[in-house]
Amino acid sequence: AHTITAATTFKSTASPNEATITIKNNNSAWPSSGINVALYQNGTVKYAYSTATVSGSTVKFSAIPNGTYQIYASRTKSGLTTLANTGKTVTISNNNTTETVDYYTLTKTEGANTTLTVKLDSSSGTALSTTQVLKNTTIYGAVTAASGYTANMTKNGAAFTSGSTFAITEPTTLASTAADTTAPVVTITRTDSNTFSWTATDGVGVVGYIINNDPTIPQASVSEWTPVTSATTVTDTYDIDTTAGKTYYVWAKDAAGNVSAKKSIAAYLVKKDQGDGTTLSIRIDATSATTGAPANTNTAVLTGTSVWASATANSGYHGVVLTKNGTVVTASGAAHTITAATTFKSTASPNE
Repeated sequence: AHTITAATTFKSTASPNEATITIKNNNSAWPSSGINVALYQNGTVKYAYSTATVSGSTVKFSAIPNGTYQIYASRTKSGLTTLANTGKTVTISNNNTTETVDYYTLTKTEGANTTLTVKLDSSSGTALSTTQVLKNTTIYGAVTAASGYTANMTKNGAAFTSGSTFAITEPTTLASTAADTTAPVVTITRTDSNTFSWTATDGVGVVGYIINNDPTIPQASVSEWTPVTSATTVTDTYDIDTTAGKTYYVWAKDAAGNVSAKKSIAAYLVKKDQGDGTTLSIRIDATSATTGAPANTNTAVLTGTSVWASATANSGYHGVVLTKNGTVVTASGAAHTITAATTFKSTASPNE
């Protein structure tokens, strides 16, 4: 109540509603030129800041109607041009309201032999490296490995599934590592009766090989390895011992110590047992009496070798018989594929 003693005018004034949004300095200074803040309602932007209203790390909105608004923000200076929902709201119901928005540092640490992809929102979002990210911003992370390697990914040291998304709630480091866990692969091919070729392949590089007659997988540290210049493909030929049947094993290793699986090829002894009164002909790598090389003694050949065997009776003999491992070969003069130790034997009866 006022006691009137003179001419009097009553006048009312009020300041417009104001919303002050402060960006919390979590890791390092967030310069004013990098702030991009807007107020949303029901997913629609209602009020975006004006650069003139930015002071330090604060954005001030004036003349805002009463209501509740979602705070969206980004830091355009680091490539975050898409406004993200900060998970914060501001309710304006009187003259002045304040709210604080958090942000955190996001770091990408890409290990050797990996490609680490970090993006905003999804696999189709904006690529990021090291930046400052608003709290609750969705981040996508994926890792791929170079040829021959297996890649892993961690988020703050804990395993993270490649191709997944997460919300930033703390300072975060995404890191990738790679390990060579894949062993070389060996293939063996018979070249001829006593020579085979071998090839070792590895996504990173073959650095050594062993050829022996031992089926036991060799340790990567033994001295028997023959070193080679690291290459993704190594190939060579090997001449077998033609005096005895053996199984030959080829092993390859890479620089990480991965040793190939067992790979082998067998050689079998072909024996010639020429009986009295017969002429026994054996030709190696042959399909007829005029091909291949004659075998005059016992000879080891690689599995799959073709051997031509025929027996004829000498003068004064008849009824020549040819056997293969004790079984009569009815067609003397034929090719035989060697897949086991084999003895060809000829016999004949004297004329009476």
